[in-house]
Amino acid sequence: MINDLKTEVFDKTNYIDRLKREKQTLLDEAEYSEDRLVRENSALKQRLSQLARNSLEQVTNAPRKLASSSIQTLFQEEILLQNDSQTDPCLAGSSDEKQQALMIEIAEITNLNKQMATSIETLDNENRFLSNELEDLKEQLACLHVSHGKPSGVPSLSREQNIFLGNCKQRKKVTESSNENLTKLSEQFKASNDNLEKNLVETKNQLIEEQKSSLQLKTQLHQDILKKEEDIRTLRENESRYLREIAEQKNQNTKLENKNKELLQQTEKIQINQLNQTNQYTPENGCEISNLKATIKNLEDKIKDIDGKRKIERQAYSEDIAKYREDIAKLNQKIESLILTNTNINETAKTLRNNAKNFKNNTTGNKTNQLNSDSNEKIVEADKQIVPMLVNERKRKAQILILTGKNGYNYGKVCKKISENKYDINCQYATSNMNGDILEHHEKLSQRLDMNDFKIIFTHSENARRGKQIKEDVIKLVIESSKNTNLIFIGAPYVPDRPILNGFINKQNQDIQNCVKTRNATYIDINRVIKPFNIDNNDELDYRGKEIVINSNRCISNLTPDLKTT
Repeated sequence: MINDLKTEVFDKTNYIDRLKREKQTLLDEAEYSEDRLVRENSALKQRLSQLARNSLEQVTNAPRKLASSSIQTLFQEEILLQNDSQTDPCLAGSSDEKQQALMIEIAEITNLNKQMATSIETLDNENRFLSNELEDLKEQLACLHVSHGKPSGVPSLSREQNIFLGNCKQRKKVTESSNENLTKLSEQFKASNDNLEKNLVETKNQLIEEQKSSLQLKTQLHQDILKKEEDIRTLRENESRYLREIAEQKNQNTKLENKNKELLQQTEKIQINQLNQTNQYTPENGCEISNLKATIKNLEDKIKDIDGKRKIERQAYSEDIAKYREDIAKLNQKIESLILTNTNINETAKTLRNNAKNFKNNTTGNKTNQLNSDSNEKIVEADKQIVPMLVNERKRKAQILILTGKNGYNYGKVCKKISENKYDINCQYATSNMNGDILEHHEKLSQRLDMNDFKIIFTHSENARRGKQIKEDVIKLVIESSKNTNLIFIGAPYVPDRPILNGFINKQNQDIQNCVKTRNATYIDINRVIKPFNIDNNDELDYRGKEIVINSNRCISNLTPDLKTT
């Protein structure tokens, strides 16, 4: 028992260590996922800052409306990041850093917008000044044409005026080229803004998905950690309980050892006293010694005679068993012949009755009565022949049919010890120890049994060893086909020093017991019945290193009278 407890404690400690390792791995994975998210957020920040700087470099010559639209998009990004930080508390620190960076970028953009506004105002003023000068020049030209009386198509200007007109034309071309450049830049800025919006939407979706995945991972990790903590608590409680039991057993063992030592000391004292008394030789002591030697010789002779008688009885029992088996085979043949004759008689009776019915439709009532009387007389005569034969068969001994596997040979050996005054024992062995193969033998063998007989099915642990289960349908078919007899299921025995395998065996026995409860059958737990023993003449019942026998106080004899062990 102490070794079993030590092994179980060792297994539980190993299981606790494994749970701790798994917990550490999960925590490492969580830290790695958080670091990965922080790195990705920093990369996204850098990307956004680069995009904003590129847009600002392109926007230096753009109009105010496009700059305001970029500012609005940045404000929207800030709002989205604030919402994301509210939804995911783990990323709150990173969202605050993003907000600060965005505020700095927005301040830079506002300063650049102010500079752009001043530059745009200066350009507008220059354009207005140039347009006013052009109008003045046009008016002067018109006045000159009118004063000289020349047509408007023929110019008559001075050299200074021509130079001034050339400068104005150059300025006009410069302004037109600058306007074209501004339109191109505005278009480029719109395209860049569209790309930025797309990138922002994509990054937003990626952030949302990553936040969801991180939340799911965190919830799963939290649940796993809680479960493993509960398992560790239960294991620690079991460890403490086992240690207490071990300590109690150690105390009991020490007490027993002390008692044994005291008893040994007392016996030594008694022996010493007896030796001291026997050393005092007297003629009375000499007579007693001779008498004791004579009694010892007589006892040895009696033991030898008893051993010889037991050997002779065993041989006689084996011969009687062989005879009984031959008689059983003969009786089975007779029963089969009787069953065949009975079926033939029933068939002839049915044919006669059918013929009588058919003949009744064609003939008068007198003829039909005669035929019916003849057929009834034949049936009565056949019954008179069959009934005494069946009565003789009923007077036979009650049969016990035992179904088991190869290892069940030991059970048959035990059952041969049962008194055979009222029972004929027939032990059938399956080709293997599988319970399915054992249950397949029941149909043909249980046809000859009745309610005075018994059918005992020993289950084994081979199904549990191979990871297989007994199907409920098979057990139900066995029970239904054994309605004419007394059916007894005996559970599989436990294996020493194998706690995990014994758990599977216990589950198998519980499944059989649950099926048997709802039907007309009985179940016996052999693990509460068996006990170690040795048979006479060192004939051992070897079952996994343990000798077993059915206990006479708690065995099948409580259910079936006169079925007791020797």
